[in-house]
Amino acid sequence: MAGLYAILDWPHAGGLDAAAAARALVGGCPEGPGPRLFQLRCKGVDTSTRIALIEQVGPICRAAGVPLVVNDDLDAALARPDLVGGLHLGQDDLHRLGAPAAWAAAIAGLRKRGLLVGVSTHDLAQVRASAAWPVDYIGFGPVLATRSKASPEPCVGFAGLTAACASAARPVVAIGGLDAASALQAARCGAAMVAAGASMVGLVARTASPRLEGLSLPVRPPTASPDDDAFRRACIRCGLCGTVCENGCIRFFGADEPEMGAMTPYLDVRRRSCTLCMRCTNICPSGALRPVADDLQVIAEKIDMGRAKVERDLCLSYLGRICGYCHDVCPLPGKAIKLTTHGLPVIQDGCVGCGRCVEHCPQNPSALTLVPASAWQVPS
Repeated sequence: MAGLYAILDWPHAGGLDAAAAARALVGGCPEGPGPRLFQLRCKGVDTSTRIALIEQVGPICRAAGVPLVVNDDLDAALARPDLVGGLHLGQDDLHRLGAPAAWAAAIAGLRKRGLLVGVSTHDLAQVRASAAWPVDYIGFGPVLATRSKASPEPCVGFAGLTAACASAARPVVAIGGLDAASALQAARCGAAMVAAGASMVGLVARTASPRLEGLSLPVRPPTASPDDDAFRRACIRCGLCGTVCENGCIRFFGADEPEMGAMTPYLDVRRRSCTLCMRCTNICPSGALRPVADDLQVIAEKIDMGRAKVERDLCLSYLGRICGYCHDVCPLPGKAIKLTTHGLPVIQDGCVGCGRCVEHCPQNPSALTLVPASAWQVPS
C-alpha cells in the first residue's frame, strides 16, 4: 500500500476545530499506519490566519512525527520553522518564485532552509518539466472527480497516473477524488503516496485492523441497520464517520475482507468504546447512519448497537470477588446493567452496546463481550 499524504482542508467538513481535525488525521489510528506527510490547505485566508492554524496543528504533527506541509503560503511556512517541515506549491504559485528559469534555484534555496518542497502537476508536460526542479515530490491529478476544489483540473484517470509515475523523476503523490478502494489502485499505478482528505484518511489508515474474533457479524456504529446486508448497501465507504469519532473507536475493514464488508466501519470496543457522542450519525451523507441528538435519554431509546454479555467464568464478581466496575463505568447504570444484592452484574434490555464495560473490565481477557444487534442472541 502506498503511504498516506493527509490533507486538512480548512474549515473542516465535519465541523471540528483545527486541533481536533489534526488529531483525527494523524493520531486517530494508533494501531495502523499513519500519514507520511500532513498538508494544511486553507484557501481564501490571510497569512496571519494560516500562522494561527499552524500553531494549532503543528504541535500535534510534531508529536506524531509527521512533517507539516503548508499549502501555497511561503511567509506562513517561514514564520514557524519550528513547526513547519514543508511547502507545497501549485502551478500558479511557482510564478511567485520569479521567472521559470529561476524556479530551480528558488526551490533549492527553500530546501536549504530545511523545507520539504512539493509541487502540483496536472499533465505529462508539467511532470516532465518538474524533473528540472529539486523538489521532494510531485502531486499528480486529479485522478478522479473531486469536490475539494471549486474549479478542478480535468481528471487524468488511472492510465494518466500510470504514465506520470513512469515519467516522473520524483516520487508521485496521487491526488483527487480517491477513496480507500481507488487508493489501492493508485498504488498499483506506481504512486508513492496517496492524498487522503478528511473523508478518507481514517478509512485507509485503519484498514490494518484485526479481524473480529468469534463474531460472524460486526458491531456497527450507532443507528446502523440491524440488517447488516442493508447497512453495507447503504454505506458509501466515505470514511467521514471515522474522522469525527470522538474516541477514535470507529475502525474499518480492509479491502481484503469482503465477507465483513470491505471498507465499512465497525467498532472494536475491546480497544476503545463508543462514547455516544453521535457525531458519526450526524455527518453520514448516505443515510447508512441516521442523525440522533446528543442526549442520553434519546440515545437510550434509539440506539441499539448490540448487547453486552457477562462471561461468568471470567467475571470477578461471579468468581467470588467484589468488583462491579462494569456498572460504575456504564453511561446508563441501572438501565443497561444492574448489580444484584450480591453484587453480580446482570445486563438489562436498556443496554445500547457502547462497549464501555468491555473496554474497562479489569480482567484480561475482558469478562464482557459485545454481541452485535445484527447477530442478536439471547444468552442462555
